[in-house]
Amino acid sequence: MFPINYAFGSFLTFIHENGFMPGLITGINVSDLIVCIILIVAISAGAVLLFVYSKSLPTKIATAIVAVVACFVLMASYSLLQVYYSQLISETETTRQLKVELVTQKLETTSRLMSEQVQSSMRVLKNEGSANGAPPSLGATVQVGDKTVPNLILGGVSQANDFAIVDRVKDLMGGTATLFVKSGEDFVRISTNVQKDDGKRAVGTILDPKGKAISEVKQGKSFYGVVYILERPYITGYEPIKDATGNTIGVWYVGYQVSALEELGRTIANAAILDKGFFALQDDKGKIVFKSQTASDDILQKISTTDISPEITDWNVKKEVFPAWGYTILSGYSKDDPQLTAKISLEQFRIVVGALVFLVMLAILTIFMMRRFMNPLGEAVKAANQLAEGNVEVEINVKSRDEIGQLQFAMREMVVYLKEVSQIADEIAGGNLNVKISPRSEGDHFGHAFKNMLDRTLRLVQSQDERNDLQRSMMKLLDEVAEVAKGDLTVQAEVTEDVTGAIADAFNYMIDELRGIIGRVQTTTKEVDASASQMRFVAKDLARSAETQVVRLTDISETVEQMTTSMQRVSQDVGLSVQVAEQSLTNAKNGNIAVRNNIAAMGKIRSQVQETAERMKRLGERSQEISSIVKIINDIAQRTNILALNASIQANAAGAQGRGFVVVAEEVEKLAERSSNASKQIDVLTKAIQGETDEAYSSMEATMREVLTGAKLTNEVGLSLSEIEIVSVKLADLSRQVSVAAKRQASGSEVVANAMREIVGESQNTAAEMKNSTTVVARLANSVNELQASVASFRIPDHDGNDTSFDAGTNFLEESETQKLDINKALNVGNTSLNGYTSQQVRIG
Repeated sequence: MFPINYAFGSFLTFIHENGFMPGLITGINVSDLIVCIILIVAISAGAVLLFVYSKSLPTKIATAIVAVVACFVLMASYSLLQVYYSQLISETETTRQLKVELVTQKLETTSRLMSEQVQSSMRVLKNEGSANGAPPSLGATVQVGDKTVPNLILGGVSQANDFAIVDRVKDLMGGTATLFVKSGEDFVRISTNVQKDDGKRAVGTILDPKGKAISEVKQGKSFYGVVYILERPYITGYEPIKDATGNTIGVWYVGYQVSALEELGRTIANAAILDKGFFALQDDKGKIVFKSQTASDDILQKISTTDISPEITDWNVKKEVFPAWGYTILSGYSKDDPQLTAKISLEQFRIVVGALVFLVMLAILTIFMMRRFMNPLGEAVKAANQLAEGNVEVEINVKSRDEIGQLQFAMREMVVYLKEVSQIADEIAGGNLNVKISPRSEGDHFGHAFKNMLDRTLRLVQSQDERNDLQRSMMKLLDEVAEVAKGDLTVQAEVTEDVTGAIADAFNYMIDELRGIIGRVQTTTKEVDASASQMRFVAKDLARSAETQVVRLTDISETVEQMTTSMQRVSQDVGLSVQVAEQSLTNAKNGNIAVRNNIAAMGKIRSQVQETAERMKRLGERSQEISSIVKIINDIAQRTNILALNASIQANAAGAQGRGFVVVAEEVEKLAERSSNASKQIDVLTKAIQGETDEAYSSMEATMREVLTGAKLTNEVGLSLSEIEIVSVKLADLSRQVSVAAKRQASGSEVVANAMREIVGESQNTAAEMKNSTTVVARLANSVNELQASVASFRIPDHDGNDTSFDAGTNFLEESETQKLDINKALNVGNTSLNGYTSQQVRIG
């Protein structure tokens, strides 16, 4: 039996990996999906019909559960089948990849070993061709096959139609070997052990002009790789044959035919995928080199003629390129392979059996659970029917704590509540209106309605007595309030427990607040009276201060005018000082620049004098060398003279045969004498030059000392001028600072003058404000009098409880008029002083 937990686990894996998208899974027959969809639709339709027409709730619930689970099982079964197929395909792809990697490794190993063997054969071929040591060269034209080409000479031996070297390489290394000779733009086989289809040697044939090797050889490079020779693939090596001048005159060649790789062929022949799958090795010409035993020629033909490797009919085909040779590894397997079909059929059987067993168990479990849980619900329905008939004596037993048990408990509480309400209705019918009704909750509309009905009945009985008591209390309250309208604030209304008690309490509170307001008005008017008296004395003090301030301002203005005049003179003197300091600084800078230029010129003169002295010194040294050379020449002349004398003696001793040598000896003697005289003259001239050179060098040294002395004095003058420049800079800076300070003081005087103007203006404003204050005080006094008159009619109790009335108090308008006269006097004095100050003219430079 197919395990249920495995089914769900595989289904979740499928959803995670494939996103439950059937379009991503291929290889399962479409009929399986169609059958699965038809079954799901049929089950869903039957469940809907049974759910609609059935009158039993357990039947509806069981039908819905079984239908949903059945659909889910069908989808899960189909998904599991798809997952299993994907796993089979994944395992097959893994097997194919491993075998492709095995073939690739064998190809790489074969390529590496064959390349090493080709290189070894190439060394043997070149050693055989260079055995005699002579460099390769071209000879006269010869006939090779059907072509006339230059002869290739290796080690002094002609290679045209001579196969000794290539056959020896074959005997030693196996494989093929060829010697090419260059003929025009082609390379012709002049000696080879490669045979054509008729068994003859392929001499006279040319190297493929469009191949990979010829382009490298023409550039003087070597080529190693797979090349087709006479329509057959070879692992080859080509290297240029160069003459003594480095020109390419031919090609060395060795190679091994690919079809001779028996081990690789056996590996591919025994490789297979499933039952009908295959492997094949295709060359870069599209020909199949090796193939497995299960490979079909028809399928291989279709694959080899297809550029891209998509699915061909029902085959899954892939191509892997081996770049070293340009070969392609072909692999493929049928989607209807017997192994795949058998495994999928077995898995389908397992899934179907597991799904059927699961559905049967689910149906049995659902029926049992419905009977177990639906019996209490039937009892609750029976009890509800009895309540609907008016039977409140029904009994309901709670057997569980689930939703059905909670429903039974609620119905039992409802029965108890209905019993209580029926009993209260019986008492009200007997005339007892004092019963209490308590609703179960805010949503108990029946309980609230019953209680409201009983309350309204009780209010109708009590309303007439309450109306008579209210009328008596209102008449009493009106009598007490009438005294307040006459201005008597000592009245207190009686607070009772009936409806008018709240009104009386509010009336008493209003009377208390009104008493507080009247008391605060009396206190405020007294405080205002005291403040006005204080303001009068303050105005007098301000008037006296204004007179004193104006006098002081007049004295300060005269002082500021004198200070401004002095600052103008200081500013002018400082300006002249700045100009003199700047002129001194300019002269010091110019003098310093001139001294620096003089120092630079003295430095150049010193350098030139030193250079001239060095040249004079080298001239004297050269003169001494000339004297040495002259001595050598003089010695040579003396020895030549001695040799000429010896030659003359030997010639005289020889007799007639030596007369010619006597003449030569005399000429040599004369030449030696002339050389000796010339060397003496050169010696005299050289000594004269040396004497004059020594005198010039001494004069140069004296000049150098004078130049150094002048440079030193010039440097001292430059230092003095630099100090003068520094002092001038400081003097100019100090003068500028003094000038800036003077200008600041002048500006400060102007600021002081402006401040004096502002102070006078403020004094005038102060006097005007004092005048306005007098007017305000007068108005305030009138307002206080009017306020006192308005509250005089009210009577309020004092601290001892006695009635008092408010007195208007004293009138202080006369004092306010006196204050106005004092302030006007001070204001006139301030205006006179201000006019005198503004007439002064202050000039600030």
